[in-house]
Amino acid sequence: MKLLLKQLLNIILKNMQNSFNLRNTLKQEVSNPTEQKERFVQTIEDQPMVDLRFLHQSNKCIKYAMDEIRGDSRTEKNIFIDCFQKFIFDFSNQISISKALKTYSSHNNGSSLNYKDYRYLIEVLPESVQLIAKDELIHLHLKPNGKGQYIIIGFCLNDILFILAIDPKHKLI
Repeated sequence: MKLLLKQLLNIILKNMQNSFNLRNTLKQEVSNPTEQKERFVQTIEDQPMVDLRFLHQSNKCIKYAMDEIRGDSRTEKNIFIDCFQKFIFDFSNQISISKALKTYSSHNNGSSLNYKDYRYLIEVLPESVQLIAKDELIHLHLKPNGKGQYIIIGFCLNDILFILAIDPKHKLI
């Protein structure tokens, strides 16, 4: 179990680095350092990002996800890890946060959630974050167009999706 958790964290870190490497290739196309900086900032300025800093605070974290699929075959675990990794990379490379949310939402009118049903996820957050998360709580599927059983619960602030919980068996919603 510990090895699988470490593998998942390594994949996430590598994926974030791959995203950064892609953006760095844009810098190499321009020779002037000032132009490089301006072009790089323009490239990433409005792109959505995924943030995992609050994921560990709920009991529905990566460990929960791994426990949920523990009894499943190794293939199932690998599929989940691959989907999660691909989601982070693809979501972060969308043109805007609204496009990214629409791509991974299962409903045309959004995937907002009722705070009362998920209070346990919000109450463990720092107080300064609770009010934001309470009003912006959403769920997204790890596959585009709301496909697949793997979902995440989180909230958006500006161009950042903060993931609060992972639900690999679609049990929480």
